[in-house]
Amino acid sequence: MAWTLALCEDNAHDRRRATELVYLWASKRNVTILLEVLESPGELRDAFHRYDGFLLDIYMPNSTPGGWTLAQRLREVNSHAPIVFITSSDSYVLPAFDLQYVIGYVKKPLSEERLFHALDNLLEYMTNLADEFFMHRATFVDINDDRYSATFKVAYREILFFRSDKGSNYLLINDSSEPRFRITIKELVATLPAYFAQIDKTTIVNLKRVYQMRSNSLLLNDSIRTELPISRSHRKSVIEAYHDLRFTRFSN
Repeated sequence: MAWTLALCEDNAHDRRRATELVYLWASKRNVTILLEVLESPGELRDAFHRYDGFLLDIYMPNSTPGGWTLAQRLREVNSHAPIVFITSSDSYVLPAFDLQYVIGYVKKPLSEERLFHALDNLLEYMTNLADEFFMHRATFVDINDDRYSATFKVAYREILFFRSDKGSNYLLINDSSEPRFRITIKELVATLPAYFAQIDKTTIVNLKRVYQMRSNSLLLNDSIRTELPISRSHRKSVIEAYHDLRFTRFSN
């Protein structure tokens, strides 16, 4: 399998050094990679969905957004994207790991040993993460109240349900208003895996996240056991799809 990585570094010397080490690591580990080397965060901010992993310089003083803001935007769009930070400073060590799924924090000047260790962890994480994802274009507002558009990517297993926003033609994931997707229920149903079922005019549920099926409603496997009603017109198809899913799991 080929992994696509993004390296974002504004310093020419560090960029060359990192590129050489990444390709050397791939050769020694017999790993196929597609490495895209970027000089500015602006080149990356609308293309997060193209990459499996990210190597980001934190301090890029001549770029907007900076490396740290770029990482925050990435985390908004993709909650699981693995990041290796490359930096000359210790200032962001604790905040970096608060972002979740920061696989490495490699200090400059770059050494083969330190970067190889981070890349080994990155490869292990990407391999374990391999899963199906929902991806769709969405609009976001960053911490500076600037709007930007990006492709949102999230593992299907993280989605409890999709529901249309009242009074608009947007869809929400798990009732969270950030991000919002301009797509109809009918269009979405056609693109989702078979274990997503429409339970009424406005809601599609991930049947793999159902804790209990009842005659007129279902309980989700979340912290509060969210209960969602099933409309009469969808009841039969939802129950059949749920039992088919359980049978498939059992038989496998």
